[in-house]
Amino acid sequence: MPLHRFSFCLLLLLSLFLLMPMCLLAGRTQAWPKAWSEIPASGTPFPFVVSSHEPHTITLLLDGLSEIETRLELIDQAKETICFETFIFMVDRAGRLILQALARKAREGVKVRLLIDKSPYFGGAIDFTRELRRAGVDVRLYNPRSGWLQPERAKWRDHRKYLSIDGKCAIVSGRNQGDDYFGLNPQFNFQDSGLFIKGPIIRDLDRVFTAFFEHPYARVVSASSSSDLKLAELFRPSREDTGFRLMIRNLSKQRQRALPSATVTNLMVASDQPGRGNSRRIVHDILWGRIAGVKSSMTLISPSFINLDRGARSVLHRLLNDYVSITVCTDRYPTARSSWVSRIIHGITNDQMKYWEKMGMKVLDFDRLSFDNESQAVLSKFLRRADPNTSDSNKRLDAIVSSLHSKTVVFDHQDFMLGSYNFDPQSRYYSSEMVLFVQDCPELASCLEKAIKPVGNSHNSTISRKVRTFWKPLLNWIGVSFLSIFF
Repeated sequence: MPLHRFSFCLLLLLSLFLLMPMCLLAGRTQAWPKAWSEIPASGTPFPFVVSSHEPHTITLLLDGLSEIETRLELIDQAKETICFETFIFMVDRAGRLILQALARKAREGVKVRLLIDKSPYFGGAIDFTRELRRAGVDVRLYNPRSGWLQPERAKWRDHRKYLSIDGKCAIVSGRNQGDDYFGLNPQFNFQDSGLFIKGPIIRDLDRVFTAFFEHPYARVVSASSSSDLKLAELFRPSREDTGFRLMIRNLSKQRQRALPSATVTNLMVASDQPGRGNSRRIVHDILWGRIAGVKSSMTLISPSFINLDRGARSVLHRLLNDYVSITVCTDRYPTARSSWVSRIIHGITNDQMKYWEKMGMKVLDFDRLSFDNESQAVLSKFLRRADPNTSDSNKRLDAIVSSLHSKTVVFDHQDFMLGSYNFDPQSRYYSSEMVLFVQDCPELASCLEKAIKPVGNSHNSTISRKVRTFWKPLLNWIGVSFLSIFF
């Protein structure tokens, strides 16, 4: 075959490969958001949406150290059951402490259930799960039978983050299990938020957890026939583990006393259903139904704000035309360490946010250099003592950057939403998410609005300016197609 014909055929196949997923997305019917008044109460035949008007104690976990300390304390206090669900579980310093605590409680007779999403694209090694099973923990992996050769099945992920103790108290969070989600990485961390809840609604949330845990997508991890000595070391507290645990307790002691807390009587939790299918994605409609009811102002904090569907765009246009003040704080500029995929995603986000700015939306950029100097100094000292061979780059803390990972929305300075839902196609169509709505709580809503420190564009603009104008639309098109296939 002549070279020019071969090139033409190759280009045609590439074009079809890129166009097909976009056509599939464009052909989907976009359901209009449900009205906030249509949300069912607890006890109705809608088990993945539960609400309560009984008193509940809630506490905002705005910094990672407070949340990891709260997680460890709650696990230590467990007497009957522990339900733990996460998208990513990293076996790092914080992960070792959690594994040791779970195994210890399982040996004491506590019923411990751990559900980890087995994404082929994210997360660390999961070899430790077999050894954890030997310790008595019931471990299951969500949707493990997927990979690069099964991109359609690989999209259906469990993105929920949930930890409950004895059916009485729980943490609903956006944080995965890893050092960089708790401010414990000396170079790079995520800024996120979580919520501690104590009250009767936890029993309903545990039933939702059980629905995921017992779903056919959740595969049981079998115990290894013989103990792996290397993996078994993970469950034996070392001197370094003990020192690290003590450091976390000391750093978070004063923080926990100052955590914003309140008693509320009007809250609701919405969760997507497990499994595949657009009809199982419940959170999107409920969330945008609440956004549609905003009267005067809304503050939205999300790491992504990209490729919204037609119904969501219509809601935003109507609110802006009604002179509703909308502020969005997002992460639209990559860092020097970002991969090429991340740079494409950030580029698309940046272009789309420019459009919303023209429509009257106030767009704020996340301050990557906001971190706790005191905590990082103590962490650096600990790492030097634990590992004398730590490189100079790891000892320097003046270059620490962070990335936005929080997913919160504040409505009219009174109500707020917090959870795992990202404003992107993956959360809209594929990932199972969970969010918590709190109404009539202006004091905590104000804390969330002040939690993120925005800066001007010039401070964060690390995106390459050398990309030619001709290639930028092509790279963005490839990026959107890539997202539609794998995410």
